[in-house]
Amino acid sequence: MSKSIIIILVQICLIVFSIKAQWIRTNGPESGAVEAILVDNSRIYIGTDYGGIYRSDDNGNSWIEKNNGLPNYSNKINSLALFGTTIYAATLYGLFESGDNGESWNFVDPVFYSSTIFSVSVCGTKIFVGTFNSGLYCSSDSGRSWHTVNNGLSCPYIYSVVNIGNNYFAASSCGGVYNSTNGGSNWSAVNNGFTYLDVRSLAVSGNNIIAGSQYGGVFLSSNNGALWNLVLNAGVQSILTSGNNIYAGIYGNGVYLSIDNGSSWTILNNGFPANQSRIRALAMKDDKIFAGDGSGSGFYISSDNGQSWNARNTGLKASLVLSLLGYGNNIIAGTAGAGLFFSDDDGNTWTSRNNGLQNQSVHSLARNGTDLYALTEGNLFLSNNNGFSWTPIGNGITSPNATAIIFNGPNIFVGTEDNGVFASTDNGLSFSKKNNGLSDTVVYSMAIVDSTLFAGTRSGGLYRSSNNGNSWALVNEGMTNYYILSLTVNGTDLFVGTDNLYVSGNKGDSWNEINIGITNGIQALTSYGSNIFAGTYNNDLFFCRNNGFTWYGIPTGLTDHIIKAITVSGQKVFASALGSGVYLNSQILANSPELNNSKDETFIYPNPANEYFSIKTDSELDNLTFEIYNLIGELVYSEYFQGSLKFISRKISVKLPSGIYFAKLFNGEKQFIEKLKIENN
Repeated sequence: MSKSIIIILVQICLIVFSIKAQWIRTNGPESGAVEAILVDNSRIYIGTDYGGIYRSDDNGNSWIEKNNGLPNYSNKINSLALFGTTIYAATLYGLFESGDNGESWNFVDPVFYSSTIFSVSVCGTKIFVGTFNSGLYCSSDSGRSWHTVNNGLSCPYIYSVVNIGNNYFAASSCGGVYNSTNGGSNWSAVNNGFTYLDVRSLAVSGNNIIAGSQYGGVFLSSNNGALWNLVLNAGVQSILTSGNNIYAGIYGNGVYLSIDNGSSWTILNNGFPANQSRIRALAMKDDKIFAGDGSGSGFYISSDNGQSWNARNTGLKASLVLSLLGYGNNIIAGTAGAGLFFSDDDGNTWTSRNNGLQNQSVHSLARNGTDLYALTEGNLFLSNNNGFSWTPIGNGITSPNATAIIFNGPNIFVGTEDNGVFASTDNGLSFSKKNNGLSDTVVYSMAIVDSTLFAGTRSGGLYRSSNNGNSWALVNEGMTNYYILSLTVNGTDLFVGTDNLYVSGNKGDSWNEINIGITNGIQALTSYGSNIFAGTYNNDLFFCRNNGFTWYGIPTGLTDHIIKAITVSGQKVFASALGSGVYLNSQILANSPELNNSKDETFIYPNPANEYFSIKTDSELDNLTFEIYNLIGELVYSEYFQGSLKFISRKISVKLPSGIYFAKLFNGEKQFIEKLKIENN
């Protein structure tokens, strides 16, 4: 059995070197999507969407992250509950418990492994766990063992369980409410009076049961579910009862209060973001009411029975940053639900600038000259004073879901998720639809090369317009994936992010695939000078500093966080990790290795090689190191050559498995990189 070593010089290389330690989490922005609230004497716990669990020791005025032992893939928290001194957390992947005030978390039981847990509810001595597609589990021995209690449950999606004595009630998303009179052993549907069977929340007030339907409103039953009466017609996200008071968290409109069993209601939304809050969690401690906004604006406190609400997000670094823009030494972060944050000190401090911004979910940011543009769920906004105030423009954009903005001279183009492309020729004062030839009107990204426009769509691929959007044509030749997530331009090259990366140097006439090991979708693409950055769905960040020639994998250490946006400011790279704020790397551009290979500087000779090969440089260099790395960045071979050298002949002394490797020859002056394919014959 002989071994041959074939050295191939290719146009695109991927080098995976560890720059993991260089990523630093900035101090925000401070916000987050709060899905659950738990009050435990002097402590308050909140569960966030993709940011894990936070604890407050000062009545909600400041927060400390408490995710030790909680895997990043379980950082979406759906529910929190307390049984004795044990806290339970229902997550996207499994049920976790903490017996030390959240300092550490442990997986509860293999029965819940990788299961999506919707709810955990404590009813006396019983703990109920509601799941996605697996129904309901119960423990009657303080969580030591668990068994299913699904007899009679026709809907397996359980969101809440409450009890009045020996009567237990379970809320489901497709079967309404179920009742059990024998501890959960058997269930029967009790839905008389419901108009919708999607019930997500339950609460008890005396002998009354209150049910919240996401689409049907608030229902009340005073006879153990035999009959339900609609008492509030609104989209309900959460229910809280205190004495005779009923509080309902409403989709898009804050909190409603009833003091007469639902006969009348008062709107309590002073302090919440207008028309967009989703109050997913409500709790109470003494005279304070706590509210969690699932849209992303964070945690709120009311000390006057809901008449006014104040955000308390100090330390809450669970922001959902959807967009980033860097210019000069400034960074702008556009968030879901919390609006815009500015930093001019590398993220050490962030300042909210939302004056005039009528919707605070910012999907895209752009700068044209000195003007700033913010594209929100509701409209397009303009600021000509560095974000201190915003003016709504975009009259004529009929979609509430705008995604991308580009400029072509005086013309502005906006892509939307449901109505294609809109164009303005009067600096954004008015827009008209430009969809001729655009058969897929779900537009996720846009770019411009010279004066040629490109629109990336959800399933139709990439469209091109050479006449300012008056007509569009498909340019997918060479692509195998038509789900276009991101676009960026580097010189005259257009890069397209799908599940992989494509590049075109001829304005989309043809495409070349760049295989850099991405399998989970390129969510973000950004260019800066000759540098290109690609952020992925599963936390990987790739970097190229020579117009697409060589790519570096840069581990972020943010497992299962989505890299949603990337920007550069002052030679520093900023990346948003969804649910974890903004991260900074100040060394990628400063210290990443320059590639000095030219077409005539192949340093492995001959090609192909047998067991022996030679290392050749065009000029005599001192003290060279030769290394071989595998595709995950592990060093598998290294040799040092001391002195002044120009030509070296060596036989590899290590037996490597068949596969792709990368050879690196370097000293303090130069570096050469080539791709290796090793085949064992």
